[in-house]
Amino acid sequence: MRLAAEAVPHLAVFRHHTSELLYQGRAARFASKAQRLALFARDRGCTAPGCDRPFAQTQAHHAPDWITPAGRTDIDALGAACGRHNRAVGTNRGQWETTILTDGPDAGRMAWRPATTDQPWRLNPIHHAGQARHLHPRERHRQESGPPPERPSEPGGPASYRFRAQPSENAAKGFGAASA
Repeated sequence: MRLAAEAVPHLAVFRHHTSELLYQGRAARFASKAQRLALFARDRGCTAPGCDRPFAQTQAHHAPDWITPAGRTDIDALGAACGRHNRAVGTNRGQWETTILTDGPDAGRMAWRPATTDQPWRLNPIHHAGQARHLHPRERHRQESGPPPERPSEPGGPASYRFRAQPSENAAKGFGAASA
């Protein structure tokens, strides 16, 4: 179980699962309970870049949009979006366009970009702690500049949870005290 808990990507297994359909095509516009559970397992919250709305405050968003002939209510064409971002999708400047990625390490996830641009597709890493780190701006900076220097840990917890003033190198050599 520990190995599975650390696995990326992960497998969502539901106890007492049903045989409810995850692919409804054009037969229904609204996501079923089974589809919402699958979206929760995958998205965990709004998929729009930078949005921290939890899944309970989202709607099932169609990509491509339901109003187009290609729009369908299938699990591989849905993503979670809060009401504000769901309404912000369109073809005009200042709006967003969405797609479901079909390849790469994030295949199956909903990506966003400003409409009428050729900017790269963006994912929201906020709801995926420990996953898709390469998408988070801080992680990109770390990859470009290398890992942060290691700090010695203190008794009672890792150094990343505590701040402890360290004496400067000069103070260690006898050239004066470190300022805190």
